[in-house]
Amino acid sequence: MLNVIKTTLLEFVEIGEDKINEDTYFIRDLNLTSYDIMCFIGKIEDVLGVEVEDSEIKNLETVKDLDEYLKNKMK
Repeated sequence: MLNVIKTTLLEFVEIGEDKINEDTYFIRDLNLTSYDIMCFIGKIEDVLGVEVEDSEIKNLETVKDLDEYLKNKMK
């Protein structure tokens, strides 16, 4: 799951893959805007065929948050 998140993130930010880890914050570390995050989540949904609830997006602050959410969602 982490690899899918990293690969997709690299489409939205110009940063080395080695700079993205579980503790990376989407806003603080990657400077993503709320629009960027919505587009990024939309791409993740398309790639994985899963829906992320809009009300949950604000709780997904780090790569680890999203990774855990997606793992639980896909069980």
